[in-house]
Amino acid sequence: MPEQDYVWLPREDVLTHEEMAGLTRYFTDLGVDRVRLTGGEPLLRRGLPRLVRLLRQNRRVTDIALTTNGVLLADQAEALYEAGLDRITVSLDTLRPEPGSHHREFGYVEARTVSPVDQAR
Repeated sequence: MPEQDYVWLPREDVLTHEEMAGLTRYFTDLGVDRVRLTGGEPLLRRGLPRLVRLLRQNRRVTDIALTTNGVLLADQAEALYEAGLDRITVSLDTLRPEPGSHHREFGYVEARTVSPVDQAR
């Protein structure tokens, strides 16, 4: 999750779903056939299942994957699957809550990350 001092980009500086789908069309014209949604935490982006549906409309895209820390996965996994997401990679810093770490602060390692991964199987 973002640090308290994180500065969000102004909305006009962030690509829209349509712009990302358009860029994907350019790349698939060049031979790219797999898309990975990553960078920061993609599950923070509003309407992510809509983006996956737009990407899935491109018949040249054979695989859509997502890399996440898994904290918000439980709330969105089903919608992403229904939208056409093929794979999820969950990247964990640790499974051991260390004193002072954000894992201990939020208390989410088991409840918010590991359990949803088990459910997704």
